[in-house]
Order: sequence, then structure tokens, then C-alpha cells
Amino acid sequence: MVLRTAQRLVALFLGGTLVFAGGAYGAAPTINLRLADVLSAGDAGTATLNDFARLVAQDTNGEVQVTVYPNSQLANETTIVPALRSGTVDMGLASVEFWTNLIPGADALEWPYVVTSWQQAAVIATNDAINSAYGQIFSQYNVVFIAAFPYTWKQLLSTKPVNTPEDLKGLKIRNAAGASTDFLKTYGANVVLLTNTELYQALLTHTVDGANLSISQTISLKFYEVAKYFTLYQQSMIWLPIFISQDQWGKLSKAQQDGMMQAGREMIRDQVATAVKSEADQQQVLASNGVHIIAIKDFAPWKKVVAAEMTKKEAEDPVAHRLLTLARQLNATK
Repeated sequence: MVLRTAQRLVALFLGGTLVFAGGAYGAAPTINLRLADVLSAGDAGTATLNDFARLVAQDTNGEVQVTVYPNSQLANETTIVPALRSGTVDMGLASVEFWTNLIPGADALEWPYVVTSWQQAAVIATNDAINSAYGQIFSQYNVVFIAAFPYTWKQLLSTKPVNTPEDLKGLKIRNAAGASTDFLKTYGANVVLLTNTELYQALLTHTVDGANLSISQTISLKFYEVAKYFTLYQQSMIWLPIFISQDQWGKLSKAQQDGMMQAGREMIRDQVATAVKSEADQQQVLASNGVHIIAIKDFAPWKKVVAAEMTKKEAEDPVAHRLLTLARQLNATK
């Protein structure tokens, strides 16, 4: 009798140990995902990604943990798309511009003056039809689209003052990729394709006269040290999508997938709420470092120059037409 009781106690003890090893009360083991971030650690976009990681943990009850790796530790601007497609990285931030060689027109919502306010950007970012379209567009490339947040406006940093479209003629302007290259050429600029890591030296040595980029990048990478004019012409809203490889997505349960998608929507809400104040603060940072802020009041002359090129590109790119049509429908129902 004593022997049997002892055997039962040992069995119960071992059973409890096994349950505990699998997680409290049989909870699923934690899934750890690495997110490749091409932005610097101090960039506002990286702060948004860290918020996303926090929300993923919250919305999956701690079952999925995302760690953000900024400063291009896992992949840079030129390698992030192939790394995502091959599954070399679990997750990543890959600007829509980086996809345009594979998907012409994927950056249509970044075309000049398609988005003209933060309110409009928030509506687009949370619209089910647009997010569904993005999901379908990218799905054939071995990635799952989670969400795209409106990062900030694409502005113009330069070593010479730019007040009108005519002032861009003949200037060597750095751009990263995408259709914005063609729009800059329409203004008469000579476009030089460079990554952010190459830009500081290019500005310092006058290899380029300026760059089409965000105010956040200008500050976090200290480009203001070598270029002292910043034109607020709000040429386009920069969209930064978050992706997960299909292999990693398939390892998540349906509840975990839903939690990650929910985290993406919540991230956009949080990011837009703070963006306007952040940009005002960032302008003060530039001004305090001797940068001349040139605020464009009338965008009509800038729009007029690129109008024909935009019409031509939309006619050529079915993806662009699809996205722009959805955006126009949203504008019509406001």
C-alpha cells in the first residue's frame, strides 16, 4: 500500500513537472521573431517598431515576442527585400519604394500629393480595402503584409535654397528608389541613387546638392551638419510596411496571427496621434542647428509639373491604378 502511494505521488510530481516545462498550465511556448530595421536606433520610425513589438506581445498574451534590430544589423536598404523573400530574416521593415523593381506601382501612395494631410494618411492606413490590396499584391513574393504606417513627409534637404520647382533644375539630388526618381527628374533634377549610409559623405563632398528624405532621417543621421536648407514641400507621404516571411507566418496559430494583425492596427493609431507634434519638434531641432527652414505655402506649382507624369505612370501600372483608385474613393467619401 505504501509502495503504491509513493508511486502515485512520483507520477503526479513528474506529470506536474512536464506541464510546467511546457509553460504554465500547458501554455504554448514563446515564439521569438527578429525584425530587421533599416532605420537608425534613434529614428522615430524605430520607436514605432518598438511600439509594434510591445503590442504584439500584448495582443498574443506574450506568446509572440518581436525584437527590433535597428541600424541595418540584419539587412540594409538594398538587401531587405531579398532577405524577407528568402526567409533569411523573420520580419522586416521594407519601404514600398524598395519593392518597385519587382512590383511597379507598389509605391503609388507615395506619389506626389496623393496624400496631403495626416488625417487622410490615417484613414488610408486603416482602410480594409487598401490593406487587403496590399496583402494580395505582396503575397506572391513569399511575405505576409502586416501593416504600413505613414512615417512622415518626404521633404528636401539641400546645400542651396530651394523655393520653387525651377530651383531644382540642374541640382544633383539623392533618392533611394521608386517612382519618386522619375518625378524628381520631371522637376529637372539630376537624380543620384544612394543609400542613407552613403549620403553624409556625398553631401560633405558635394557629390550631391541635396536629398529627398524625411526630417526624422535628417536628424537621426545628422545630415543637417553638412546641408543647411530644408524645404517643406511635402512631396509625398512615406509609407513603411512591416512584413513577416510566409514561413514564420505559417508557424503562428490563427489566434497569434490575429493578434499580430491587431497590433499593426493599434500601432498606426498610436503613431499618427504623435506624428504632428513630433514634426513640429523636429523642425525646432533643425532650426537650432542652423538649418534654414523653407515652408512652401502653395503646392499648386509643384503639382502642376508632375501631373502629366503621374497620369502616364498610372496608365502603365495596374498596381498603381488599383491603389490610387481606392485612395480616390476614400477621398470622395470623406
